[in-house]
Amino acid sequence: MNFEGKNILVVGGRSGIGLSLVKLLHKQNANIYVVSRSASEEWPSEVL
Repeated sequence: MNFEGKNILVVGGRSGIGLSLVKLLHKQNANIYVVSRSASEEWPSEVL
């Protein structure tokens, strides 16, 4: 699928499968909105 320019909401995107999904969608130039219970300040550099 082509996610370029699509708006995607990822619930639980700070770790695990959610984070993997965020990384995949980021590489495909999707607009990603992440919701998570943890408010960690650090994001992996490949997602920034």
